[in-house]
Amino acid sequence: MNNIKFIVYQNNTWSEEQEVLVTTPELEEQFLKIWFLHTGRDLDDYTRTEHGDTGIRVRNVGLRIM
Repeated sequence: MNNIKFIVYQNNTWSEEQEVLVTTPELEEQFLKIWFLHTGRDLDDYTRTEHGDTGIRVRNVGLRIM
């Protein structure tokens, strides 16, 4: 049984804007196409982790909902 509830991508580059991207397993393929294909970002610059928790805490200065 698959208990993964969230997929988190966090950028590895040292830039002013550290990004944490959160999606679900069901929407991950669509999310990757939209986020990385249309924004010029490189997926290789991000670390992917899987989480089975019921929520993800993201602390950041700004939050952008896609």
